[in-house]
Amino acid sequence: MKLLQRTSRYYLAFAVVAFLITGILLFNVLRYFIDEEMDEQVADASVRLDHYLAQLPEVPESFYQLDAVITTRPVDKVVLPFTFSDTVFFEPIEQEMEPFRSVTYDREINGQPYRITISQLKVENEDLIEVLFLVSMAFFALFLLGFFFLNRYLSKRIWRPFYAALAQVQRFDLKSRAPTVFPPSTTEEFDQLSRSLNTLTTKIRRDYLALRQFTDNASHELQTPLAIMRNQVDLMLQTTDRTEEDFTRLQHFSEALERLKKLNQALLLLTRIENEQYHDTEEIELAALIDTKLSQLEGMRDAKSLLLERELHRTCVRAHPVLMDVLLNNLLSNAIKHNVTNGHLRVILKDRQLTVVNSGPPHDGDTDRLFKRFTKGRADNQSLGLGLAIVSEICQHYGFRIDYHATADGVHSVTLNFGGNTAPL
Repeated sequence: MKLLQRTSRYYLAFAVVAFLITGILLFNVLRYFIDEEMDEQVADASVRLDHYLAQLPEVPESFYQLDAVITTRPVDKVVLPFTFSDTVFFEPIEQEMEPFRSVTYDREINGQPYRITISQLKVENEDLIEVLFLVSMAFFALFLLGFFFLNRYLSKRIWRPFYAALAQVQRFDLKSRAPTVFPPSTTEEFDQLSRSLNTLTTKIRRDYLALRQFTDNASHELQTPLAIMRNQVDLMLQTTDRTEEDFTRLQHFSEALERLKKLNQALLLLTRIENEQYHDTEEIELAALIDTKLSQLEGMRDAKSLLLERELHRTCVRAHPVLMDVLLNNLLSNAIKHNVTNGHLRVILKDRQLTVVNSGPPHDGDTDRLFKRFTKGRADNQSLGLGLAIVSEICQHYGFRIDYHATADGVHSVTLNFGGNTAPL
């Protein structure tokens, strides 16, 4: 929900509550003051009525006088002061029950105490209350409605610099060298926001470009000395006038250089993925690519005499070809490398998901950390611990869901769910 919609809802809820409370208060206040006015009129009329009744030879029990109904009855003595109340009578002209305002009091007429009740018709007053109430509430409703739209208009106008800055942030591209400029504002808070965003985006782009340049430089500069050292070690291994101990040391050195080379490549690849340097995508047919990778890894499979089962259905995804090649290579080579001799390897591609199942030693580590960097399935494992971390990073980059499951008897399975990324066949 947008900010203006949320604030408008609060204003609208407040207006409805204020409208209801004001309506109830206004209605009761009008009724109170009009009843007070009627009570004064009826009380004043009682003086003239007393004088009128005193001139009659006999006091009638009830009679009409204009819009008032007057009833009398004898009492023993005068004890009741003016008492006001609301009542209803049958109105013969309208042929229905109508509301009346009554005053009852005791008065001595020609030496005889009477209890006199004067009931004044309230229809006109009720109509007056209704008209005043409706007119007042109409003006109040117009006021609230005008205030609501005025506040909405002013809010849009005041918050315009904020939405302009938000649009600039949404269009912000790290790979673009063009500076992102946030316009100044006459509102102090929004002006501070624009200046802060200008400083922040400039620093982020500068740091990103510096990191990207470092990554590219490291990729070239580190490969050269590693290649030179590897060649020198190979030349030294070809020299025959060395002791067995020297050959052993050189072999260990060569293996360490190879690990360092792979570590450098893996870390550079992770950095490039995190920096979104692989942003180009194309449609990739996974079944054919998996067949190719299995053929390339045939030597590793034969070395362990693995039984291969495959069920590949045509599935296409949109991704960078280099990243998909690395993902499948790491996933399949990991399943072969950590397999057991005469084990099995099953690769299933269907229903928009890829499942790789392999035999192997029971997993004795934390499965939740298996896709973290430098995490190894076994303590004596000589791998770098980055293969599945790269797989996880690529999956996160493209929105694939990855799940790992291992059983106690050493059956491991990794499932990739491609979800909505799959391209049309």
